[in-house]
Amino acid sequence: MASPYALKIYIDGSFRKLGYRGGLAGIAEFPESINLPPATIFQRSYRSTTNNRMELSACIEAMEYALKEAGRLPINHVIILTDSQ
Repeated sequence: MASPYALKIYIDGSFRKLGYRGGLAGIAEFPESINLPPATIFQRSYRSTTNNRMELSACIEAMEYALKEAGRLPINHVIILTDSQ
């Protein structure tokens, strides 16, 4: 069970070989103690990209968001959830 003070960030990157287009997105699920609804924290699309770039960029953006928000929100750790290995 996750801590009630954990910020959860769900991320995903996508890629379509036809046209080499991709995208990424992240959704934050805030701790119950903060009483905020889940929020889309980033979503972008790219041309001339790869699947690996999209998956890794989503993780980097999630970490940057967590570092920025860590001092502002009462959280004690961050959990980043992805479907990538």
